[in-house]
Amino acid sequence: MLTPFSFTLLTQILSLTIPLSDIRAYANSRTPQNALFLFQQMLEGPVFPDKYSFTFVLKACAGFGGVQEGRQIYGYLSTGLLEEAGSVFNRMPVKDVVSWNAMITGYAHTSCFGEVLLLFEDMQCEEVRPDNCTLVNVLSACAHLGALRNDSQKDISTWNSIIVGLGMHGFGENALETFSEMLVKGFGPNEVTFIAVLSACSRAGLLNEGRHMFQLMVDDYGIQPTIEHYGCMVDLLGGMGLLEEALDLVKTRPLKEAHVL
Repeated sequence: MLTPFSFTLLTQILSLTIPLSDIRAYANSRTPQNALFLFQQMLEGPVFPDKYSFTFVLKACAGFGGVQEGRQIYGYLSTGLLEEAGSVFNRMPVKDVVSWNAMITGYAHTSCFGEVLLLFEDMQCEEVRPDNCTLVNVLSACAHLGALRNDSQKDISTWNSIIVGLGMHGFGENALETFSEMLVKGFGPNEVTFIAVLSACSRAGLLNEGRHMFQLMVDDYGIQPTIEHYGCMVDLLGGMGLLEEALDLVKTRPLKEAHVL
């Protein structure tokens, strides 16, 4: 087995001419994790991974139990492999934030920015909480699509992504301003929009604004609140010490959902 120093030296020497046979050899060896290190070297170029190196490095991840590493490999796929990765992703029974990030990153790195926003919207609908990695890719996609400058390229997914990003970073008032701008531009909010807005209010402690948005959703847009909307309101009210009001709100939910809150 190579020592850390000798392995580092070897990868530096081979960084320009890493053969596929090396990745395959490590994938089938007692130290399959070294295949992942070589794969990471390939990502720096000028010799980039192809579908064969992709196959062997995933086998290596399986060999040392690198579940998260294997999922993240999908983030480096070329356009030709994204369809295959998407097929695997769709068959996964449980998708965590790492799985979603792998696909979102893959689309972002291949300039499929519209797909990034669609996946992000699906991620919200599946109730998977995005992390900083998610938001970096989503906001980057918005910027590349001209979402911050060119209104003609905006759609509801773009607006939702911007609102979520602002809310998660504590810019609640900016999130509300973006929501108002969205309405002025003629875009109608959907369920995901209000989850984003209510979450932003909760994070920023905007009590009155949160109450107003909840009523706006129900009374003006006729959107039936889901458990996610009620969860945001309970977090907001509970954070402000309004436990009785939060309890009253919970009582309005069907019994089978109320216990989750």
